[in-house]
Amino acid sequence: MIFFDIDKTLGTNKFTFQATLTRPVTTVVGKSGAGKSTLALLISGLSSPDKGRIQVEGRIFFDSEKGINLPCEKRGIGMVFQNPRLFPHFTAEENMRFPLSHCNRKSIVKFDELVDLLDLGSLLKRKLGELSGGEAQRVSLGRAILASEQLLILDEPLSSLDIVRKKELLEYIGRIPCVLRIPILYITHSPNEAKKVGNESLFIDAGQIEPIDSPEEIFQKLQNLGDQNEI
Repeated sequence: MIFFDIDKTLGTNKFTFQATLTRPVTTVVGKSGAGKSTLALLISGLSSPDKGRIQVEGRIFFDSEKGINLPCEKRGIGMVFQNPRLFPHFTAEENMRFPLSHCNRKSIVKFDELVDLLDLGSLLKRKLGELSGGEAQRVSLGRAILASEQLLILDEPLSSLDIVRKKELLEYIGRIPCVLRIPILYITHSPNEAKKVGNESLFIDAGQIEPIDSPEEIFQKLQNLGDQNEI
């Protein structure tokens, strides 16, 4: 379970996020600039709320009243960003194992099992310059899964890929809940992705979460906001 009730002000932008999430995969949907990535940064510890509380799987990550604010490396969160963030001088395997050897993470998924799940066997000895965009993002996904002890966050993981590669990676992402028994947050501006990936959805507009009753309502809300992308 993920619980958060937090406030954050960035310049003239105010963000208020409150939700209790109980399903395996939650998609966070909204147009660009709505606050989706801000929520991800606050939960991960890469940014801190001004006040409130964040709790994941029974662990308190942040509580302003109790003075608790775990650093990001102590939260056990794996993250995938819009672009692969791999070390260019490492092989794919070295990149994937990095959180285990340098960040004191204890993977809840076996390395060989993950390699088979994501079809990474032929890529393990390659370096970043020898990987396509889709392959590099798949390696990033593998590394994030290995680093995930409490939560996996995927922040627009398909946005830098072409249509063919998006479809391929989406299929791999669909396999993750079979082996990773922790919550997953999937951030996207695409209602199509949200419908395929998530068990439940949050809709963010202007820094606030709005309730939705069905996947179809996401399409309608984006249409009302004038965002025709991915509809």
